[in-house]
Amino acid sequence: MDASKSSNVAFGEVSLNVKGEAKLIHGANALTAEVIMYATDWCPFCVRAEKLLVSKGADLKKINVDEQPDRRAEMVEISGRRTVPQIFIGSRHVGGYDDLVSLNRGGELDVLLKNIS
Repeated sequence: MDASKSSNVAFGEVSLNVKGEAKLIHGANALTAEVIMYATDWCPFCVRAEKLLVSKGADLKKINVDEQPDRRAEMVEISGRRTVPQIFIGSRHVGGYDDLVSLNRGGELDVLLKNIS
């Protein structure tokens, strides 16, 4: 994708502008969850991330990229990463499990989750 263009590419609930900024689409396509995690069922880091987010009271929407291969391509496009989990809190791409744990240790995870509720 040409980074000089200013158009957006929409993939279901997530929109990616060509600068690589992921944004959640609201309005007609409003999400029931403000925390989105691209994951697989067999990934131990996905399981750990889900447990941490649920323990914090997050309203989590999990997208299984094994069951929906087109969603894996979407994940790579909006995050720039091929590994799972890929986590979005509000419109912010948090990253993977290690990134999530780092935010939690620094106290920023609670702030992010509080700001979306």
